[in-house]
Amino acid sequence: MVSLVVGGFLLLLYGCQNQKQPENATETLEVIEAFRKDHRVQDAINYLVNKGIYKNLDLLETLAFLYSENNQGLLAAQTFEQLFHADIDKQYIECAFHAAETYYQLGDVYSAGRCYRLYLDLNPQDYSIWFKLSAIEAQLNHPAAALTAYFNGLDIVPVKTEVHIKKLSELCYNNNMLEAAEFWGQIALNAHPEDVPTLEILLKVADAHNDRNSVISYIQKLEALDSNFLGKYPDLQTKYAYKDVVEKTADIVIPHDIHATQHEIEYTLRQLSPDLIQPVGESYIPVPLLCPNSIY
Repeated sequence: MVSLVVGGFLLLLYGCQNQKQPENATETLEVIEAFRKDHRVQDAINYLVNKGIYKNLDLLETLAFLYSENNQGLLAAQTFEQLFHADIDKQYIECAFHAAETYYQLGDVYSAGRCYRLYLDLNPQDYSIWFKLSAIEAQLNHPAAALTAYFNGLDIVPVKTEVHIKKLSELCYNNNMLEAAEFWGQIALNAHPEDVPTLEILLKVADAHNDRNSVISYIQKLEALDSNFLGKYPDLQTKYAYKDVVEKTADIVIPHDIHATQHEIEYTLRQLSPDLIQPVGESYIPVPLLCPNSIY
């Protein structure tokens, strides 16, 4: 008897659930918009959360933006990231970008990098995001990943500028690729001879090579631009005692003209670090470098 009563109750319960009509997303969005017009964002959030809309991607996206609008950054980032993973057909890949940007604003650099990678896996031609990812990898003290991400962006950016070349020099130095750092640093210096960051990179490279004359020349140039320059490098004056040198060191002469073409970027780094770029066949053929899936 008891089993019949329980069975009837379950049948009634599940029968009612099966007959329940699915939520009308359009009507729900109209209600949300009415809340927003009345500046009742929290009420709109509560309305969506209570409806359990997590299988409706449009409504889930709306919830993420409402969290952002209501200055609930962490919930916004988490919801954007949840939406990206729930989106089987990958129609909402921009949500990974929104999640990354929000995490970064919150100071969660690690999560920002994770979401930028998710975005790049599906949109690898967005060079600006490669550059952002490179900056994040540098913050996380991952110099090889920072160089790789930057190089992927540089490979597809429409116009390469002196700023790109200067950054490439810095990243090569951070990876102990001294020849590459000097190569690209000299190109950047040709465009801006008084650029202090470039001169500092070249000074560090010359110091690593124990190139006394070059070190003295760079120090003289840097001191002319900033009289307090040596305060950042107190050991250099003692190491090289450059002020005791009587003869002025001649300016460094670049033995040949260098142009920052894409071919030179790829060829130079391939020669200096064979593991960074893989050639195709016996002869060198420019190919898309380091696809996202092979890096991260």
